[in-house]
Amino acid sequence: MARQEETLRWQFLLDEDRWESQSGTAELLAGESALAGGSNPIYWLSRVWALTFSGILLAGAASLFWLWQEAQAGLDAVRDELTAAIEREVWAEEREDRMMAVDLLDDLANPTWRNQIMARFYPPADERARRISVTISDFDLKESRALVQVLVTDSRLAVPYQETRVYRETNTGWIRTAPDAAFWGTWESQESEYFAFRYRALDRAPVIVAAPLLDQLYEKTYRSIGLPVEPEGEKIQVEVRIDGTISRGSTRNPNGRILAVASPHLLPRPLGLSVETALVESVILQVINLVIWERMDRIPGDWQAIRSGLRLWLIWQVDGILAQTRPEIVRWLYNESIPGDKDGESRRPQNYAQLCQSFWLWQLRPYEIGIPLTCDQTEGQVFIPVRMPVELRQLPMPEMDPEFRGSWTRLNTGRAVAVATLFEFIENRYGPASIPAVLKQTGSHLRWQKLIPAALGVPANEFEEGWQAYMRQVAASR
Repeated sequence: MARQEETLRWQFLLDEDRWESQSGTAELLAGESALAGGSNPIYWLSRVWALTFSGILLAGAASLFWLWQEAQAGLDAVRDELTAAIEREVWAEEREDRMMAVDLLDDLANPTWRNQIMARFYPPADERARRISVTISDFDLKESRALVQVLVTDSRLAVPYQETRVYRETNTGWIRTAPDAAFWGTWESQESEYFAFRYRALDRAPVIVAAPLLDQLYEKTYRSIGLPVEPEGEKIQVEVRIDGTISRGSTRNPNGRILAVASPHLLPRPLGLSVETALVESVILQVINLVIWERMDRIPGDWQAIRSGLRLWLIWQVDGILAQTRPEIVRWLYNESIPGDKDGESRRPQNYAQLCQSFWLWQLRPYEIGIPLTCDQTEGQVFIPVRMPVELRQLPMPEMDPEFRGSWTRLNTGRAVAVATLFEFIENRYGPASIPAVLKQTGSHLRWQKLIPAALGVPANEFEEGWQAYMRQVAASR
């Protein structure tokens, strides 16, 4: 096949007239490279639109940034005003100026809430001046109210704590007020296997997490002392409230078993304690109260003196915040009870501040669950002497003098702790089924020395030696 020759032709235009006559051809040739040369109208139009759009975006971004700066400046101003309100509260608390503290609470708020805030007790003061530091970690605004999360450091408490507060804006500034539905939302409900919960929207997430955990603890608690678990029976009604008192309420009446607990957001939670865990422990404390009532109904009246010890043992079993100081409590009371030189042993546990703060979370005092401490200045007047039974014959039993009967720790210092260690030892040594067996024998025997052999099949002296060794082991642990 013959190769086609390429021909290159040159044309010389020697004058301007002839050049202009060829301009059409030049434009045609130039059109072939319009994209490369940028002379295409479509190309220029797209560039104009792109530049215009970019300008609009930049202008919009600048406007949004300006609005964000304005909003941020407004939020910073609100934070400063809330901080000022909190600093006034701190000033009154540090100086224990009750009149000023009352004036700093919203006089339009629920009286029950106001009384609860003013009645809140703290661990006793030491020789140092009280120092409080409050930092706002976050806040939310709705109309004239602010939901404020704060971190508090108090020299009377072992560790910082966090809680949620509500403030209302007034003509003279922000003032602390009672929580309401503005932030917590409307009522909702859900059920688990053993519980029927009623709560507001803000507490939905904690309830969802807590429900299955509470079902597990419910089964464990009821079975521990031989009560039947009835999944098909009535469910325990749990109402998570934002009004009323922080302290718990539980009851059983013809309408069923009812528990009332505070929203976990409102509790002064030590750092590291989540709202979900706080809710679980709030509810299970009340479940334990119900269990004790139901169990003690099956125990002869003469043995009601073991009520506090049984309840304390169940609380320790939950292994929550109130169980964290168990070894220190046993060590403290055991050392106070054994003969010999105490080497200046204090009548308070070494971790006294931590223990008191754990109870302060729920506005409980330790003696209410059998621990001979008040966490105030009255301990030396109420609990003298402070000691714990270390022999079976010293434990509560029916034939004891009437003044030593009952579960009141004010009259029986350390007896509830001793009984709790007794049940703990029984379960660890003889197995979970042994506790119901011991409780069942209370209907047939009036002395521990007879009850233990009948229930466990071991001599009383052998059992006593094992229990005493267990108490020494707990007291020596760190």
